[in-house]
Amino acid sequence: MLFRSILEAISVAQHVAIRPDLAASALVTAPKVAHMPPWIRYDLRIPCAFLRDGACAIYDVRPRACRAHVSYSAASCEEVLTSGDSKSLPPMITFGWPRTVSKAIGHGAGHALAHEGLQAVTVEMNAAVATILQNPEAVDRWLRGETVFEAYEGDAPAGIAPGR
Repeated sequence: MLFRSILEAISVAQHVAIRPDLAASALVTAPKVAHMPPWIRYDLRIPCAFLRDGACAIYDVRPRACRAHVSYSAASCEEVLTSGDSKSLPPMITFGWPRTVSKAIGHGAGHALAHEGLQAVTVEMNAAVATILQNPEAVDRWLRGETVFEAYEGDAPAGIAPGR
């Protein structure tokens, strides 16, 4: 799990707060991936903190980007995931339209949050979930308009200033 919206992080944090194993995993993973570009994380094979036995433990509340990553071939997807050298494999082909729709929803939500005076940035999921788990007042502070979450500067929604 890489970069997502604050709204999605809140949903995931509420879900994992009642699962000590998932909460601990987010807290351990967050500092490992802090400020790490997604391609390096992929090359290092740092898995999503919410994978359990090869399955998504937060499937019901998984972020839009995870929902939108739909491969033409489950076998090809699994081969890329489990290969020690994915660079020698042919590229995995995915459907493009789910990602386009997901991005559009994200941009719309980001603009709506900014319009309401709320911090509207893209965040690294583990870091944002860790912030919420470690500080129970984080969401209330965010709802009051405070800047609470660290922005992932490389992926802010268009038209929204990073950090706010």
